[in-house]
Amino acid sequence: REVIYAETMLRLSVVCLAFVALFQCSMQYKTVTINNLKPRTDNSTGKIMNAHDGSIQQFSSMGDGLYYYHAASYDYCTEQPEGCTSFRVGTCGFGEDHNISVWVSDTLGQNSWQLLRNNVLPIPPGKQRGVVWRPHVVYNPNTKHYVLWWNNFFGGGAGGHTYYPAATSTSPLGPFSLQTTHVNVTQSEHPGDFALFVDDDNTGYVLYTSWATGGQISVEQLTPDFTASTGKSSGFFGHSHVESPVMFKKDGLYYALFGPSCCYCVEGSGVFVFVASKPLGPYKEVSEIGCQPGTEKHHSPDSTGCWGYLKEKSTTHSQLNYVIVTKAGEYVYTGDRWQSAPDHLKAHDFQYWAPLQWGKNGTIKHLKWVDSFELKV
Repeated sequence: REVIYAETMLRLSVVCLAFVALFQCSMQYKTVTINNLKPRTDNSTGKIMNAHDGSIQQFSSMGDGLYYYHAASYDYCTEQPEGCTSFRVGTCGFGEDHNISVWVSDTLGQNSWQLLRNNVLPIPPGKQRGVVWRPHVVYNPNTKHYVLWWNNFFGGGAGGHTYYPAATSTSPLGPFSLQTTHVNVTQSEHPGDFALFVDDDNTGYVLYTSWATGGQISVEQLTPDFTASTGKSSGFFGHSHVESPVMFKKDGLYYALFGPSCCYCVEGSGVFVFVASKPLGPYKEVSEIGCQPGTEKHHSPDSTGCWGYLKEKSTTHSQLNYVIVTKAGEYVYTGDRWQSAPDHLKAHDFQYWAPLQWGKNGTIKHLKWVDSFELKV
């Protein structure tokens, strides 16, 4: 009888634990609908969010459960016919009035966003502003500071120059204090798009492209304060003429995602997937997930996206922006849909979001267009 009683109690304990786990999960996660046919809006004004190419994440250091979107806010100008007909400073998309705004959401839902800071760009009075793109923020456990980088562009055309300024703050809302106007990356004196990444051991890295060498890409280790490079580099890998990189880690593998150069392209771009067992590589290409199956996945300096200005060849009609990791453990592709605004204003361009799905051996399945999907957050 004692054995039967013990077994019965064990079964009851297992059932109770399973119920508690189920109850906790149902209480911990929400399910929201993400709609790719509608713009994201400010929940207090109903206006379309002026938020593009930035980082979207939760900070466990804040303990508030909010998702923070550090975004580039563009000028309200009429978009150029081909996106980048001209890339001189002052033309649409290359204005010197871009800001870095901070939005928050508790669910990532379409109308859940609130603008908390209109501009956290730490430019001292009287200093040339330049064009601001692609702000990224990470939390530095070593210093207990939030570190902001952005791409700063001066000049235009072949004579233009780009730099990475770095700033720090004790809050993701700022104010940020400028630490350097030129992070000393070693692979390029003229760097392009970038992404910041913090490993489990609190080491920081930057994945970035080099305009000076034809758009090649590499990973570089940062100093403990995340405002300078140690000089340790993966060296260039993958294709040339690439941009819009993202770096993250899953199940012990390091992922570097990026696509062919696609300057404000209406047609959208492909997405190359490279994987490594160490943050500095070596990296191996495992797939391309953004172009229609059967289309040419590579590119030349004379072409962009999925081999040419053909919208139907990109499955998402977007250019990779960021990969969100929800607290439910879902990975979400986000991409900018350039020239998608119904009123043709650059500031109102939409984004495309889709859940990443995983195949064997750490591969990512091919992206597909979906009008909407359910997401656990």
